Amino acid sequence: EVRLRFWTSRPVECFRLYESLEAGCLPLLVEGWGPMGEMQANDVVREALAPLVQVSGSWPPFLFVPGHQSLHRVLVGFQQNPAELDRRQSSAGAWWTAAKQHFRNKFCRQVFHRR
Repeated sequence: EVRLRFWTSRPVECFRLYESLEAGCLPLLVEGWGPMGEMQANDVVREALAPLVQVSGSWPPFLFVPGHQSLHRVLVGFQQNPAELDRRQSSAGAWWTAAKQHFRNKFCRQVFHRR
């Protein structure tokens, strides 16, 4: 089953991201669709998601595309190679499991081990 979640809202990092991960989706972020104004849309998207690097030391295995021009190519690629989509979706699910464990441990350390 193909489950992609397109991100077009502000802010990029919101509870909908986590709901979609919990549902088994592969987040698809079109960086050029991020909020405009203070800085480039791509920078806003990356800045909002930067805390998630703490989970594994690298960017989450979400699908990032720079703009709508790349979107069609990526989706057609998945249509032609569904195993790659399955692999990416599985990777996102494994990352999400690790992220929940990471942030639960971090929370517990802060709350229960504080002096």
